[in-house]
Amino acid sequence: MAEPVATEAKTDPAKHLLRVALTHPECVEGEVLEPEYGRPRIRLDMNVEMPLDMKADGISRSGVRTREPVIIKLPAAFPWQSPLFYLREDFPRNFPHLMPFAATPRPCLVEGDQDEYFLQFGLVEYGIFHLVEQLAIWLRKAAVSGLIDPAQGWEPMLRRDFRDVVEIDADAARSVVNRNGGWIAWQGRFFRRGAPEAFLNTAAETWVSSKGETTPLMRKPDNPTFTSRLTDSDASLGNTVVGVVWPDKNSDGTPRISATYLPESVATLRDLRTRAAELGCGRGLESFLANVERSFAGMFLLAPIPIGIVLCVRRPIHLIGSASDIELLPYVVEIRANKNRSTLFAGGDDEPVAPAMHYQSLTVGLLQTLSGVRARPALAMLGCGSVGSKLAMHAARAGQRIAAVSDELSLRPHNMARHALGAKFVGTNKAEALAKELSGFDMTPVVHGGDLSLDLCDPDRSKQIIPRAAGAAINSTASLSVREALVSAVTPRLRARLFEAALFGRGRGAFLLADGAGHNPNHCDLIAELYATLDDERAAKLLFDPAGGLTEIQIGQRGRRCA
Repeated sequence: MAEPVATEAKTDPAKHLLRVALTHPECVEGEVLEPEYGRPRIRLDMNVEMPLDMKADGISRSGVRTREPVIIKLPAAFPWQSPLFYLREDFPRNFPHLMPFAATPRPCLVEGDQDEYFLQFGLVEYGIFHLVEQLAIWLRKAAVSGLIDPAQGWEPMLRRDFRDVVEIDADAARSVVNRNGGWIAWQGRFFRRGAPEAFLNTAAETWVSSKGETTPLMRKPDNPTFTSRLTDSDASLGNTVVGVVWPDKNSDGTPRISATYLPESVATLRDLRTRAAELGCGRGLESFLANVERSFAGMFLLAPIPIGIVLCVRRPIHLIGSASDIELLPYVVEIRANKNRSTLFAGGDDEPVAPAMHYQSLTVGLLQTLSGVRARPALAMLGCGSVGSKLAMHAARAGQRIAAVSDELSLRPHNMARHALGAKFVGTNKAEALAKELSGFDMTPVVHGGDLSLDLCDPDRSKQIIPRAAGAAINSTASLSVREALVSAVTPRLRARLFEAALFGRGRGAFLLADGAGHNPNHCDLIAELYATLDDERAAKLLFDPAGGLTEIQIGQRGRRCA
C-alpha cells in the first residue's frame, strides 16, 4: 500500500484521515480528539438519509438519528491495518452486522476481512473514503431496518470472531426440530485449552463436536458419556454431550417464529436462560440442564467438562445461503462435578457461557457443496499406490464415497515421493492405511489385502473387492495379471462400470480406460486398441520403453523375485 504523500499524513495521520473523510458528501463535520491509550481518535458527524417523516422527528423508528456521531480509532499498525469505527454507546443493539460483545457498538462494514478491504485500494486515501462510504450505507440501511434483505434471506447472528467452536451437522440438528418443542442429547467430544481452574470467556477456550448420535443421560458410575484426560499442562480432551434445543409451539398450536433480530450478548448462564426464554426454548433448555444434573447424581469428576448447547430458532424467512428458516445459536458452558457441590455450575447463574462459532461437520454433503460436484456412485479402488491413493482421496474430498480398497503390498519409504498418504503409514498395508485415512471423511470402505489376480477369480472374494454398493471400480495397479483377472471375473450381473488408470514414462504419460455397456469392449480390448493405434511418437516411446514404461522402479538392495 502506497504511503500518503501529504506532509500532514507523515506527521499527523489523524488530521489526514479527517481531511479525507470530510470529502465524503455524508460526512458533515468532524474533529481530532484527544488520544486514547496513546492512539489517535477522530470524531465524524454523519448525515443519515431517511424518509421525510422520520427526518422531521430527527430519529428513525429503528432508533437511528439523522446525524450520528462516529468515533474512529487508529490502530498501531495504521495504515497497514484499517481504522476502527465505533457508534455512540446508546446506539440500538438490535441490528445485524454489529460486532458482538463490543462495549461500544461497532458496525461490521464489509463482508470478510476489513483490513483486506482497506488495503485493496492501494492508496490510503481511497481506503479511507471507501470505508466511510460503507459506513454511510450501513447507517442508511439501519435507519429503515434494511440491514436484512428479505430477498437475500435472514442474516444470522454475527459470531465469526468467537474463540469457542461447536461442530455439528446443521441439517441433522434442523431435522430433529418439531412443532411441539423439546431437546435431544448427542454424544460429543471436546478439546479444551486452559488450566482446569480457568473459566470460559477469559483464559479457557473449547472445541466441542458431535456426529449427531443420540445418547441417554444415564446415572451410572461407569458411564463414559463424560470423561476428561490431560494432554499437556493446559489442555484436555474427552467425552461430553451436545444438547440441541428447539422452541415450543405457540398457544394456538402454530410454530414459534422469532422475527426480532437480537445481537449476541450472552455471557452467563443467566443470560442464556433469558435468551432461550425470549426464543421460546426456555422449557427445553431447563429440561436438558436438569437431566445433565441428574446424570451426575452421586458422581464426581474433578476436571471441568465443556458441554455444547444449540438453540434452534425459527426465522420468518430462510437464512442467507440456506433453504432452511432455522438458525442455529451454539453456546458452550462448563460443568464441574465437585464433591460438595450444590449444582454442576459452580458459578450458578453467573457461570460463564461462551457463545460459539458453528462449524459444519465433515459430511459428504459439505464436500459436494464446496467442490461443486454433484452426487456420484461409490467407488471400489483396485490398487492403493500412488495413482490409486490420489484418485481415492480426490474423490473423497469431492464427496464421493469409497466402498472398497484393495492392495496386498505395504507402504515403503520410497512410496512417500508420490503417495497421497503421509510417512506415519510406512510399514503398514496400503489398503488398510488408505481406509484409515478415509475414516476421517466418515467413510468405512471394505478392506481387501489379498492378491487381486487370484481373488478376483473367487466369486466370494470378488464381492469383497467390488461390493454391490460400488457404482464404479478403478484398477490402478498397472498389472497385466490383474487386468486379465478382472476381465475374466466380470459377469453380466456386475453393475459397476470398470475403469483402468495408469501412469507411464515415470509420470510423463497416462491413460484411462473405460469399458463399454455390458463391459463390452473390455479393458483387454481397449489396451490392445491403444497399442495398435497409438501414433504419437513421444507417447509411444514413453509407453513401450522398458526403462520407463509401466516397469517398477527398484529402490534399495533386494533379491530378485523368484517364480
